[in-house]
Amino acid sequence: MKWFKHDSNAHIDAKIKRVKHKYGITGYGLYWYCIELIAGALDSKNITFELEEDAEIIALEWSLDQLKVQEIMMYMVEIGLFENSNGRISCLKLAKRLDDTNSKNPEIRRILAVLDKAKLGDTPTNSESVLPDKTRLDETRVDKSKDINPLVANAPVEQKKAKRFIPPTVIEISCQMESKGLPLNDADREADSFWNFYESKGWYVGKSKMKNWKASVNNWLKNYKPVNQSPESSTGWSEGMWDKNFLEK
Repeated sequence: MKWFKHDSNAHIDAKIKRVKHKYGITGYGLYWYCIELIAGALDSKNITFELEEDAEIIALEWSLDQLKVQEIMMYMVEIGLFENSNGRISCLKLAKRLDDTNSKNPEIRRILAVLDKAKLGDTPTNSESVLPDKTRLDETRVDKSKDINPLVANAPVEQKKAKRFIPPTVIEISCQMESKGLPLNDADREADSFWNFYESKGWYVGKSKMKNWKASVNNWLKNYKPVNQSPESSTGWSEGMWDKNFLEK
């Protein structure tokens, strides 16, 4: 793939801001360099979204310390910018950048077809085989005028299993809070309190199991007060943060 969408405000993403705060321009540059390498290797026969180069190669390329590169990469995996499967770094989120703006390319359309088949939920794999053609709609359409076996017609519809709730990590919670405007230190402190509180309750909200932790974070932040600032003297979290609708975004 020759190009991919790069938002001009990507630098304000909460997770990327964490990389900048911790590793400066080196971490920020390393992130986008890895994204470029992954995108550059992407084609219809390689949809793994894996990074072929390892820390040693990247370190030699940019005259960086190999251990520092590895540390930054593992940190970016930890906060969810990349995935790590058996030592292989990947970025499946890059698949979401393949939309109609670059799908005019026949090869990209083929990649999108493969990704659609995989539902973007499973890790794609390399494949040299040609995908079977999609079944034509007119071949699968049921003719309502034909008699249908009553046993088939009355068969119970298989219900989809509800997704199992997976508690977020403290870092995920902190990133969510930071994206809502909290300073980094406050986000870390509040995230720790949030995690401990709901962990002690088995991740129940009242009598029901939590379903959307981000919504719970938003509700939690409605009671947030900056450190060293009493409720009576509070003038808001920070500039522009009085609007509670911001929490609903």
